[in-house]
Amino acid sequence: MTKTESFLSKNPTQLAQFGGFKLFEHPTRGDTASIYMVTPSDCLINTGFYDLDDFDLDLCLELEESANA
Repeated sequence: MTKTESFLSKNPTQLAQFGGFKLFEHPTRGDTASIYMVTPSDCLINTGFYDLDDFDLDLCLELEESANA
């Protein structure tokens, strides 16, 4: 089981979606933890952000690029 599959198997609450990027609350710590993002290629990223106000598709793309660097 991949890290993404393990995370999603805990049924986290989906907060938003931008294109193919999905944003979730942590499944057990909820809004006391930073927002997690699943990319279109099923990569799980801890964004370090706690508030959805900062998110748009450009930020999702930037976070994906940083994670792959």
